[in-house]
Amino acid sequence: MDDLLDEETKKLYEELQKLLEQKRDNDEVIEKLEEIKNREGALEKELDRALEMIQTATV
Repeated sequence: MDDLLDEETKKLYEELQKLLEQKRDNDEVIEKLEEIKNREGALEKELDRALEMIQTATV
């Protein structure tokens, strides 16, 4: 999984892990989860575009 994540997303997961270990305020945890969700959504769109380009190139 780590091989698929960019550095920014890896950093967000690390920050989330630290917050969970410290039993921080739920608002902070929710904020990090939202950031990760947004990054993963962007990554998914990039992968979809790349797949579409590959499929178009092979036709």
